[in-house]
Amino acid sequence: MKKILIFLFLMLFSSSSAFSQQKFNFDEEKTMCPATPVVNGAFASTLSKITGMNFILATTLESQVRRQMNEALAGNFKVDITPFGGKSMLEGKFKSISASSDSAAIDGLYLSNIQAQSLCGYNHFVYHNGEVLTAENFLLGFRTEITSDDLQKMVTTPEYMKKLNSANVSVGNISILKVFSPKAEIKNNKLVISVMYMAPLAMRSPKQATMKMDVIAQNGNLEFTNIEAGSGHSSVNMDTILPVLNKLNPLAIKTNILNNSKSIIKLKDIYIINDKIIIKGLVIVPKNYYNN
Repeated sequence: MKKILIFLFLMLFSSSSAFSQQKFNFDEEKTMCPATPVVNGAFASTLSKITGMNFILATTLESQVRRQMNEALAGNFKVDITPFGGKSMLEGKFKSISASSDSAAIDGLYLSNIQAQSLCGYNHFVYHNGEVLTAENFLLGFRTEITSDDLQKMVTTPEYMKKLNSANVSVGNISILKVFSPKAEIKNNKLVISVMYMAPLAMRSPKQATMKMDVIAQNGNLEFTNIEAGSGHSSVNMDTILPVLNKLNPLAIKTNILNNSKSIIKLKDIYIINDKIIIKGLVIVPKNYYNN
């Protein structure tokens, strides 16, 4: 069970940001939740309560999951697991799991105020042949914030610099266009991105291009919209550079979770308020373990 939950949360948080269940109405999606079977017999449940086995196992597992998450995600996570009973927890069955942290970072993605909560009343994972499989549909709600400090960290990572370098244009050994020194912040509830650029054949010195924009959920990803050019670039056709900007989007989200190609990340709501990007959504990992 320890391996199951540690692996589960590391995979979830490396693929998405994370939520507070009270913030959403997930009634439609929660129809995907499995019915809650009789997990423990009356005697086993009573024994677990009397001996305190539920509390001991849950506390031990929470501590182990928290330590692993903090190491992998550079955060300070709090983890809460609600079990049915000691025996069922060892079998990978539990009522709910939640996690939260003031910050986290993985694969060049920096996040603040992360909250995540399982949504179904019955969850069951199986550790099989070195992989964690879902014996029932698993739903996880999430909420996270992205600040200006988070954004600036993202655009200076090696992963993002590699993206930025892909926008450079050369013919043979001759540089036609070079883009460098990215900056990102949230100002007046707009995402502001600026880069220095240089066209050696046409310019004597580098110039700065600045763009203000909103963010939306589009095709399962965070994308830019309502782009405004900074002063000195008002004549630039924003429609022509939109594909390039989205290619350089530092907020890309992966969707392959627990090696399950049918996993889905639904971005329910994205907006900027108080100079923070707020992201709320849902992770759905369909059942992929069948013990026939």
